[in-house]
Amino acid sequence: VEVVKKGNKVKVTKADVIPLKKEADFKLEGSKQIKSLTDKYLAIVEKKAGLKLIEAEEDFDFVLFQKLYVCSLLDSCPGCDVAMSNPGGFRDSIRKGSVKKSDIISMLPFNNRIVLTEINGKNLIHNLKLAEESYCGVQKTEEGWFKNGKKIDPGKSYRVVVHEYIFGGGDYFKFVDDKSESEITSRDWRAPIEKYLYKSSKQGKNIMQACQSLLEKYDR
Repeated sequence: VEVVKKGNKVKVTKADVIPLKKEADFKLEGSKQIKSLTDKYLAIVEKKAGLKLIEAEEDFDFVLFQKLYVCSLLDSCPGCDVAMSNPGGFRDSIRKGSVKKSDIISMLPFNNRIVLTEINGKNLIHNLKLAEESYCGVQKTEEGWFKNGKKIDPGKSYRVVVHEYIFGGGDYFKFVDDKSESEITSRDWRAPIEKYLYKSSKQGKNIMQACQSLLEKYDR
């Protein structure tokens, strides 16, 4: 939108929808200055978002990515028993080729911070059912939910790492109660998986190998 202000009057001189990569035909000097500022900002954003994290030898399974995410979350938080997310938080796919930071942003597009909290076994089971496959650190069998071979105790307290959307009750998750000790951190919810994938790539692994390493560590 291009506007001109004369005295107390403001007049719109131009309004258009312009793709980011199309050069706008701005004639006013002020518009050119704004475009110069935004171009510099976009260059910084593209440099960060274009950072290659790891390689995918083929399209990566959507459900498997959920496991990879929550297990990387758990791996980044020593002392926690379980990590989980809501399935609806994942919004794209990881395709064959270079996996960049922009791909992770596209897969996890919302703004969330990591939260460390404690909940009882009863609420933990309730949340795990809502998480579908987006959990790590516990195992599901026909006999129920288990942690390190022991059945989850409804009355016992468990340390959990999640993101603030479900911590606040989004998608019917239950976390907050008067007895819980919680910490809403300043860490972005995408940081653990980005760091883990980049580190795994430096070790010569592709995304599937990186995922398998985490599943062998936690999903057992």
